[in-house]
Amino acid sequence: MICLNGERIEFEQVVIASGSRYPTLPLAKSMDAHSLNDREAELRQHYAQLKDATEILIIGGGVVGAELAGEIAYTFKDKVVTLVHRDKALLSGFSQKAQRKAHQQLEELGVQIKLNSDYQLCTKTQSYQDKHSTDTLKPDMVLCATGTKPNNAFLQQNFSYILNSKGLIVVNDTLQVVGKENFYALGDIADVGEAKLGYLAVEQGKYLAKSIVRKRQDKSVKAYKRNPFMALVPTGQKTGIVQTPFFTSTCKHLVNIKQKDLFITKTYKAFAK
Repeated sequence: MICLNGERIEFEQVVIASGSRYPTLPLAKSMDAHSLNDREAELRQHYAQLKDATEILIIGGGVVGAELAGEIAYTFKDKVVTLVHRDKALLSGFSQKAQRKAHQQLEELGVQIKLNSDYQLCTKTQSYQDKHSTDTLKPDMVLCATGTKPNNAFLQQNFSYILNSKGLIVVNDTLQVVGKENFYALGDIADVGEAKLGYLAVEQGKYLAKSIVRKRQDKSVKAYKRNPFMALVPTGQKTGIVQTPFFTSTCKHLVNIKQKDLFITKTYKAFAK
């Protein structure tokens, strides 16, 4: 591998875990900050803008959009928060109960929810117009939570053949890159076959670390066991929904697992070891 500074790094095996980016929402995943100080400065700038805004438009009613709407509406009760979503219900892919409960919780916080809508910027009027109606919004701040893109630019020139149509790396049941015996991939960059959630990337990493060690010891490796869909979505600091393969709940004790600090302490402790 040749780095941008010209340094050449040789390897026997490589794990590609380059993740994803949020081009439309640097608040969630920075595109420019390369240090903790840079990221802190960036977040302070976002906060200042948020604090000064009167009307806030959030485009995209998935997990990120719903969480953002809830946090903002809970913290800034004097602001008009509007959440628009193209689908017929928030949290596409979740159970109907989870969708209904999240919708109800957000509305109780004062969030204005507009479903089956597609708001686009009109440069002439500097407003957002719905393609399906005549509704127009003129927000002070817009947060576009319409999805991530895999960080695969460094693969395009020489390894585009390991990517699928969505730009994800194709892996087999041991997370080995198809067609490259000494390449592995995990997390948001890989087509693993399970949800793109942080805790699942951690599980993939644990599995892969053990598997690589076993292979180097000439031992057999079991296939990675895909995890069923589970999610915890706070809608503000007092409410939220939990979905597992067995039940959907709004139990405060369960919701509070993530709510108290969004897993920041847990993640810090794990990586600070």
